[in-house]
Amino acid sequence: MPGSFFDENDKDKIGGVEKVMGFQVKYEEITSIRELILAQLDRWIEQIDVVRSSIVEIAAMSEMHGEAAEHGRSYMWDYHMNLANMIKDTIETYRSSFILYTDWYYNIDSDQMAEMSQDSMEGLEENIQGARSDFDAVAEEVADIERELS
Repeated sequence: MPGSFFDENDKDKIGGVEKVMGFQVKYEEITSIRELILAQLDRWIEQIDVVRSSIVEIAAMSEMHGEAAEHGRSYMWDYHMNLANMIKDTIETYRSSFILYTDWYYNIDSDQMAEMSQDSMEGLEENIQGARSDFDAVAEEVADIERELS
């Protein structure tokens, strides 16, 4: 092609440029980080379960009598148990989302030396930006509802 920057012999070099512009997926590093994160989340869930068991034991203590004891048991059950349950649910939800995300990420390419093209990364970035603007719109709607209720 007259006036072309590359001639026919440069096609291999162009392919090399595309690879340099891509992102190499490092499966071993991702896998080890994934396992560390999941192990930490599991430890937190175990610790929350210990706290929840303790709350049940305290709330069920028959040794405490009187109105103050009853209020203490109610407080432990209504406040602390709900808080522990919310924390556990949040961790479990994050854990599930994290597993789904990493499983999707690994399915990009099964090759251990996989590379993502610049176009793929830009497409993902656009999707994230779209999701962010959707989230912002929902947040604004929630804020409007809160203002109406105040």
